[in-house]
Amino acid sequence: MGSRHSKIILNLTGSPRDISHLANGRFLKAFGAKAGRWTHLSHVFYDTPDRELETQGITLRLTEGDGEIRQRVTRQSPGAMRIENHMAVLTPGARVFSATGSGEIDAAIRDCGALSPVYRITYDRWRAVIRYRVSKIEVTIDLGEAEVWRHGRRINRGPVNTLALKMAKGEREDLFDFARLLTESAGVRLSPQSKRDQARALAAGAQILIGKMPTLSLTGDETAGDVLRAAIGLVAERITALPPGAIDGRDPYALYQLRVALRRFRAIERTYRPFLTGKKLRRLAKRARIVGKMLGPARDWDVFIDETIPEITAGGDAPESLSMLTAAAGGARAAAWADARDTLNTAEFHAFLIDLNEYALAPFKKKDLKGALSKPVRDFAPIALDRQRKRAVKTVRRTDQSTTDGRHRVRLALKKLRYSVQLFKSLYPKEIRSPYMTAMRETQDAYGELNDAHCAKELAHEAAAGADAKRAAGFVAGYVSVADHEAAAKTAHFWRRLEAMTPFWRADDFSVS
Repeated sequence: MGSRHSKIILNLTGSPRDISHLANGRFLKAFGAKAGRWTHLSHVFYDTPDRELETQGITLRLTEGDGEIRQRVTRQSPGAMRIENHMAVLTPGARVFSATGSGEIDAAIRDCGALSPVYRITYDRWRAVIRYRVSKIEVTIDLGEAEVWRHGRRINRGPVNTLALKMAKGEREDLFDFARLLTESAGVRLSPQSKRDQARALAAGAQILIGKMPTLSLTGDETAGDVLRAAIGLVAERITALPPGAIDGRDPYALYQLRVALRRFRAIERTYRPFLTGKKLRRLAKRARIVGKMLGPARDWDVFIDETIPEITAGGDAPESLSMLTAAAGGARAAAWADARDTLNTAEFHAFLIDLNEYALAPFKKKDLKGALSKPVRDFAPIALDRQRKRAVKTVRRTDQSTTDGRHRVRLALKKLRYSVQLFKSLYPKEIRSPYMTAMRETQDAYGELNDAHCAKELAHEAAAGADAKRAAGFVAGYVSVADHEAAAKTAHFWRRLEAMTPFWRADDFSVS
């Protein structure tokens, strides 16, 4: 009735024209693709109008094609490290749901409200096998349409165009190398979105759905190495999903979340660095840092125009010439965004995405690991977090905070510590970790206000052209200087409080069971 398996499938996307051309063009034929087979398929996803199954991480799908109807039920909780996958072929006339054999899933479906179609996806599928180096790779092209349904009515529709690569036989490295070749030569890019994800985006009326990045849900029994792999998998999926919002939609929030995801990835690498012998992850982290720096100016201008200027205007004392400064800043932001889009469209960035996802899916080699990574994560986390806290304390104590550069170094040190702590936070009850994490956030926010004030001064003077705009820039500098002094007064207090606290992972009255 049910089956469980794992496999590597790389999903890519592009324009319908580029995807369709691959099925009929010469590119795939050069790798031995013969006349592919076309089929017509349809997926219908069932749920309640209130999305009761989706909120529980359950997907119920019926697929019709090749003369049969197949049911697939999956379950994955946010941050979970395993996916349950149950498949069955239904007999003609069978009802919508056939029991999977998993008591919890069957009960959840049985106890929810009436099920009805929420997404319909119909598409033409072309499939062929190509030869690349020593491997055979199955290439699947899907071209069709996704529909969103509510209460028996279609409320939205949009195109579906995907390219999937699956290893049929051979070496995993060949699969990823062929994906690199496609991104360089065929106008496609890596995408973590499934056809269902595209339908969900249509339901929200947006190209992509951007929520908070899920955190790992840990029990403490997992090995530290397993947690590393799962954490990189989550952040790799996040980094791969966000660029379309920045490229196609010029969405400031997508760009902001992409930079956060890049920093989280670097924090994972930094936390685990002392326990790894291989250098591949560190090289990826350095590439992530370069991408983040390239995206920084666009984010800085977004904050200046969308947050700093409105705050100053709301005060009521802003000079009329502030509008001239804002217009000039708008031009600078447009240029910065053009640079950001160019960065995300480069072959180097697409190669980085593929390399990152390959690392997330590849098994560890024993030579790359040190003994600590075989420990249960409940034992590993305190050791790793102690290291990161020691680094942060050393940076704060040794840095001259009377300078802008010094305060910036302290802010980054605190941010690195916070990201490391967040990686393992699910090991500890909220009531145990909350006071320390709140103190970390407040301290980091105070230093962040100092950085924002300094950044606003620099951007205002950079945008100023002409006497009136320069007077407005001076007004901006004076306004943010007040916030600068207030934040500076808070940082010392917040840091002394944080440094004096016992980290929750070393609390005497608690240990991970």
